[in-house]
Amino acid sequence: MRMTLKKLGEMAGVSSACVSNILNGKTEEYSEETVTRVRNLANEYNYRPNSIAKSMVTKFTMTIGLILPDITNPYFPELAKGVERKAFELGYSVIYLNSDEDAIKEKKAFRTLEQKMVDGIIFIPSVNSVENKEIFDQTQVPIVTVDRPLDIEGTIGEVVADDYKGSRMATKYLIENGYKHILFLSGDRHFGIHSDRARGFGDEMKAHGLSLSEDYFIVGKYDAEFGYQAIHDFLELKKPVDAVYAGSDMIAIGAMQALKDNGLSIPGDVSIVGYDDIYISQYLDPPLTTINQPKYQMGAGAVEMLIKLIEKQEKQEKLVLSPELVVRKSVKKTV
Repeated sequence: MRMTLKKLGEMAGVSSACVSNILNGKTEEYSEETVTRVRNLANEYNYRPNSIAKSMVTKFTMTIGLILPDITNPYFPELAKGVERKAFELGYSVIYLNSDEDAIKEKKAFRTLEQKMVDGIIFIPSVNSVENKEIFDQTQVPIVTVDRPLDIEGTIGEVVADDYKGSRMATKYLIENGYKHILFLSGDRHFGIHSDRARGFGDEMKAHGLSLSEDYFIVGKYDAEFGYQAIHDFLELKKPVDAVYAGSDMIAIGAMQALKDNGLSIPGDVSIVGYDDIYISQYLDPPLTTINQPKYQMGAGAVEMLIKLIEKQEKQEKLVLSPELVVRKSVKKTV
């Protein structure tokens, strides 16, 4: 037979409201004997509370939303894995939506998640998120942004890696290995990660007495197409270049292919360092030296922060994690 709250109550000798409260963790007003009896019967008959009915009692759906900006970029699924596993560990389910770096889709994603009655949202901003400022102000559940800092009211928590530190690390590694003509390829200017990585690159170059030229500082998108075209365009200038610092591994992948297509070897003619340490980086030819972003930890940390905000409604938090240099074979030591 299909077990119901009413039947469980009759078998346990208590009201259906009592059964509902106990199975939803509200046990304070009941004796230990009653709590044990109800729980044992629920287990014996494999009774599972209706999630909608449960949410009406607890005011929580035990579901969080995750909005990704580009599911095709290997960086984001690795971060999403941290979100999903930590959420599962803490008893929450995750609804994934992809904005495709599009402000309209992003706005719709927020509305969809609110209609699904999620308890909170983990959000990786798109390149056009600033257009959706009113969405963040109007959303009624806590929001935690990850990876891409977004200085907009309405968000409550933020999880990032120290991009300034990572960028100095990458630049220093190239300089200490004898490189002076370093081409820096960066992604979209809208993101704090661009300014932090650009600032880290510039400060480390200056710290070693190396000059900066606009020709050696190219800004585009965090994708392989930009990396490929940027290298192709730069090589036409006939300026010296002995190393490339790519602001993401996806940029580095495109840059490496462009260098090869132009008859240059890596690291024989030009060395290259990436940023992110996506899974495929270790299998490139040559394996890419890069800055590891703690992607899994960022996703897991965002879940822990969001659930704390959901359950306690604490004020805004910020978690900053440290990157690490991963040395492989795309940089040749010249000193």
